Amino acid sequence: MTIRTWLQHIPRAFPLGLVTGLCCLAPALASAASVWTAAQVDNTGAVGKFASLALDSNKKMHVSYFDTAGSLRYATDKSGAFAVSTLASDVVSAGTAIAVDPSNNPQIVYFHNNGGGSKGIRHIAYNGTGWGAASDPNGTFSPDPDVSASLFNKGGISHLVYSRPGYLSYGFNTTADNYAVWDRTSIDSTGNSGANNSIVVNAAGKVHVVGYNSSSTDLFYYTNESGLWVKSTLATSTDIVGKGCTLAIDASGNLHLSYLETTATPASYKIKYRFKSAVVGSAWQSAVDVADAGSLGGHSSIAVDATGAAHISYYYSNAASTGKLGYATNLGGSWQTEDVDTASSDLGNYSSIALDGDQTVYIAYYDAANTALKTATKRTLAVTPLASNFGTVDRGFQSSPDSTITITNNLLTGQSIGSISTGGANPSEFAVTSDSCSNLQLSAGSSCSVQLHFAPPAGAPRSSARSATLTIPATAPYSSTLDLALSAATSASYLLTAGAGNGGSVTPVKVAVAPGGSQTFTVLPDQGFSVAEVTADGITPLTAPYTLSDVTADHSVFVSLVSPIRILQSFIYYGSLQSAYAAVNNDWTIQSQESIPAGDLQVDRDLYVTLSGGYDSSFAAQPGQTGMPGNITISNGTLAVENLLLQ
Repeated sequence: MTIRTWLQHIPRAFPLGLVTGLCCLAPALASAASVWTAAQVDNTGAVGKFASLALDSNKKMHVSYFDTAGSLRYATDKSGAFAVSTLASDVVSAGTAIAVDPSNNPQIVYFHNNGGGSKGIRHIAYNGTGWGAASDPNGTFSPDPDVSASLFNKGGISHLVYSRPGYLSYGFNTTADNYAVWDRTSIDSTGNSGANNSIVVNAAGKVHVVGYNSSSTDLFYYTNESGLWVKSTLATSTDIVGKGCTLAIDASGNLHLSYLETTATPASYKIKYRFKSAVVGSAWQSAVDVADAGSLGGHSSIAVDATGAAHISYYYSNAASTGKLGYATNLGGSWQTEDVDTASSDLGNYSSIALDGDQTVYIAYYDAANTALKTATKRTLAVTPLASNFGTVDRGFQSSPDSTITITNNLLTGQSIGSISTGGANPSEFAVTSDSCSNLQLSAGSSCSVQLHFAPPAGAPRSSARSATLTIPATAPYSSTLDLALSAATSASYLLTAGAGNGGSVTPVKVAVAPGGSQTFTVLPDQGFSVAEVTADGITPLTAPYTLSDVTADHSVFVSLVSPIRILQSFIYYGSLQSAYAAVNNDWTIQSQESIPAGDLQVDRDLYVTLSGGYDSSFAAQPGQTGMPGNITISNGTLAVENLLLQ
């Protein structure tokens, strides 16, 4: 599949140290538009907590996560099927974050148990051939449950924000030092600042951080866009606001934030969304309710698409050990939600979301009921099948059966489709026979179809692989182009064609013959006609029964037929005097041989026509007379006769 639109990938940094929400289902607004494909990635032991997802430029997934044995795991589908590896042991179960650099190499931060009651943050990076040694951005510190880290790679510079007891710190390093040397600074030292946090970097290299303070249960925003780090309060509450905060940045530099807000009375968990424009110093817009996460819901994850619309994954629950993975988007103008995966009784916590350039949504998450890591994907337009092979077809006259391509809009809003066309190597050989999709506003959840067949022309080569693309342009709200692969082949057979002149027919008109085979043609003269000559390729004469044998090339057979009647001016033969008279113009001559078919002649046109008889079989001389076995009736025009004997 080829997508001709660009979308900045926002590597999702998972906020560490979140408390798993207990759960049961709070109904989300399910939509028929959604077609999610869920898959289990790893279920070796109890795995999948603290999942963090990043996509590379090839739309391949990279996921970091923990197992309950205290190990850091990494899964990727960059080679096709998911491959899983263990990267580190003695890991503190407090979270992990992953990002991908411009060379598509992943890097991960996690918390390591150093022994003796201390722990420290670690960073490891893949160098193209293997994982390098872990670097230590901050040394060791005392245990604390509220530790968290987030990672963002911009242009080969790795930006890290992490919390430790009493501090929220920022650090960065580069590929130039293999991500081993860290420059860092403390940006907050108030309580357990940044117990959950998230970081993004804009095109100018300015850093934006959000952090949840577990001491005050409030949400704060930090940025160095003015040159110095500035802290501001985003949200305060007598309960809890800002837990599970995640931040994304769009292609214009606008910020998008999701977080969890909880109240004790009544017990309520809400997923919130806020927006801030890229203008330096601009204020955050007011919070918007995105989804009800039940009374025991969990954290969220956010990503933005090419249009600037936000996409949020979240966990919602109303009772212990029962929960579901929800998805929300404001694409189309208003927030809409739906279930993603309902395959088990408790799944969807620790979710991490990302989008690729064709607006496909990817989510990695924990399936608590099966203690497994899972992923779910949803394409903007689901096209089935994704490729079409039409088989082997004879050239010149045969076409394959129609193949139906179905296009389904998986969005929660309408999607416009432009004019569908064929292109590629052999587009004219793949014909669209029916199209209900072109220039259509495809409503949410609805489908349309395109039918095609393969019809190779006579001039196509034998035993040849043929290909084309079916181009499906999406125009709004998403603008992208999907090229669907079409393939087929021509057979090894040779093409024989046959035709006849005026006065008869020949069968078969077209036929495919295997190499070395033979084919007999049947000539059917009209009444009054006879076979004059049968030739192959205009050169080789054929005699009855008109058979081509040991065929090793394409051939064309032509049958010439004659009758005892023709028009002098056109040299066209006719089966009767009446049919010849119907074809003459003024002052033309109808020639006839000495013997002609019986039949009357009605002269009823305002023309001067000569009827000349007595010709020999080649119409070269008039040695005799033509016996007229019928009547001549003149009601209009003039008929001159010569060498004609009425009988």
